[in-house]
Amino acid sequence: MSTRMGWIVGAVCLMIAGFAVLPAPAQDPKGVRPDAGQVRTDKAEGSKKKELDASRERLRAAYRSGDPAAIKAARESYQKLRSEATERNGSAPRTR
Repeated sequence: MSTRMGWIVGAVCLMIAGFAVLPAPAQDPKGVRPDAGQVRTDKAEGSKKKELDASRERLRAAYRSGDPAAIKAARESYQKLRSEATERNGSAPRTR
């Protein structure tokens, strides 16, 4: 019985020592600055997202007003901005 316990304790010690020797997982460096191209596209995407959100709000306001001409104009504007955004992202438009 004590021999079996000795083998178990030895095996556990080897496993612990083995895990201590393994390298730590890779971490993202916090101080690395992104490329200038990435910064510009992020800003451009942010402004386009704001435009899309504003267009969506105009569409909601048009629906609340109940004016058919305003709804049509807001819907066309929103669809245009949305299609431009999907083309820019490289996404294919959805088909029904």
